Amino acid sequence: MSTIGQPERATQNRIITSFRDELGYRYPGDWTDYIDNSNNTENWLLSVYLCKMPSFSPARTTKVAALETKLAKTRSLKQGMMHNLLTRRIRLV
Repeated sequence: MSTIGQPERATQNRIITSFRDELGYRYPGDWTDYIDNSNNTENWLLSVYLCKMPSFSPARTTKVAALETKLAKTRSLKQGMMHNLLTRRIRLV
């Protein structure tokens, strides 16, 4: 088994434990083996959960939606930049 990414996995496990134990979040499992293991679905599940909390105001719901839109745009931009780098359309100096 590769040790690449192990520190990141350990950090993720600590966060999952905190969310589950302190906030009552139901963790849907490790999705690394799924074909499309993007975080989109898990982010959506977390958003739905947070929006249902009594202390979560409608203004925060709007903010979550805006952050999800920003995340999608950033992800798209990153993919485009990586494609340009890999196809040598642009070079790092």
